[in-house]
Parts: sequence; structure tokens; C-alpha cells
Amino acid sequence: MKILNKNININFSSGLTTKLLLKEKCTNPCKLETYLNKEFGIETNFSGNKTMAYANTLCAQIFQKLSKKMNFNFLFPPFIRIYNKTSLIEKNSASNFCIPDSKAILIDDNPFPGRSIFFENIINLKYINEKTEESFIQKYTSSPHFLAPFIHEWLHSIQLDFIYNNYGYGGKCAYLTEQYPDKSCKPTGFEIIASLQNKKLSLKENMLVYDILGKYATLPYNQYLEIFSETWTKFICDSLSGTQIVKNPIELLKETPKEFQNIVRKICSFK
Repeated sequence: MKILNKNININFSSGLTTKLLLKEKCTNPCKLETYLNKEFGIETNFSGNKTMAYANTLCAQIFQKLSKKMNFNFLFPPFIRIYNKTSLIEKNSASNFCIPDSKAILIDDNPFPGRSIFFENIINLKYINEKTEESFIQKYTSSPHFLAPFIHEWLHSIQLDFIYNNYGYGGKCAYLTEQYPDKSCKPTGFEIIASLQNKKLSLKENMLVYDILGKYATLPYNQYLEIFSETWTKFICDSLSGTQIVKNPIELLKETPKEFQNIVRKICSFK
């Protein structure tokens, strides 16, 4: 099969299909690494993992289309890496995660810059789909879509880009300092992220968030950052149908209770 092109048929409106599983099976990870670097500036190493190569390519194309539809520009994640648990420096890390600042993640590798994304080395979209649906049915996460775990981490990286771009980076990572120069803002982007990691919602607000997004978004650690990702994961996934993004995620948000919209507005003010 040839490399996925710009007009890829992302037909997963009703979930994971046989056609998608066939495309996963025929994926060439090396070609997609080249494609993602050339088209989006993302340095990837999928370690031969067809599942991760295919899913992240779909994410890149979805976000490219959303950028045009919503008139919102952002930098794509700088690095995407696949890891095995034995290669992690911190063994208790989440299965998938995005780092806000420069950090050593993998044994025998250099530190990665902030906004880099890491996915566990799972080779099976069907398994990911089943686990994601199960998590949604148990009202733990906000979407049953098989791409939801990937979109969630991409949104963390995009949120960091927005904050650093508007307020400057202000940390010690040379890579991020070059990308996001000082804007003489107080607080800096780095300080805003640190502050958001400790912010929590009230009990009343959490009850509403649980109703719409599930339990994960109500957990206290990093709550503001996780609500941002879970909210837009839900509405982006809900906006997909067939080969087209048929709805604007913002319009879907507007259909929710005003009280929830106020919470999202507060979360997105980054203050």
C-alpha cells in the first residue's frame, strides 16, 4: 500500500471499521515518519509500530483540517516517540503523556523538549478501540472514539503551544526558548503552566464536568489541563463523520449547558 496521502479516507464515524483495520495492517511506518516530518515538521520514531504510525497520521490530518475550519494556527508537536515500559526512566508514567518542559524520558536517550508526546508501544487498534469504548461506558473518559487517546495528547501539546506563543516560554529549555521568545509577560507561559497544574474546580462544578466529560476530568491533579484536553477531545471526536469534519467543535460546545460553557471559558482563559 502507498503512503497515506493528504486525501486519506478517514471513515470512522461509527467507530473502528474493517476498512480501517486493513489500512492499519498495510501501513508503512517508515514512510509515514518521512511524511509527518516533511508535511508537519514532526520528528517521529514509531519503531516499526503500524498502529501508532497510522493513528498519529490521522491525527495530524484531522488537526490540519480543524486549523483551517476554525481559523486557528498552531505548531504541531515537535517529537512523537513510542516507548516500552522498560525504556522509561520513570516507571510509573501514564501510558500516553505529553511533557510541558524539557525532560529526560527514555534511558540512553537525550532529554526531549516540552510539547513532545509519548505513546506506549501497543500494536493493535482493535485493542485500543475496545479499551477506549470500555472507559467511556464506565463514564471515565469523554469519548468512545478509537482516536480519542491520541487526540487527547495532541491537545495537550497544542495547548502548550498556545500558552507559550502568547505569553512567551520563560523556562530553561533552549529549544523552547528559541521557538517562544520572551514577551516580557508576567506571568510567563512556564509560570502559567505551573499554576494551572494546581488549580481545581468546586464540587458543584465537578458534578457538571462529570456529567459531560466523565470522571477523569474531575481528578484534582492537573485538572485544568486535563479538562481542556478532555473537553476538546469530546467535541472534536463528535464532529467527525465519514471522510469529513462535518461540524465545528465550537458549535457542539455551544449546545451544552451555559454553566459548563462558563467552566470551559474559565479553563481556556489560562488564569
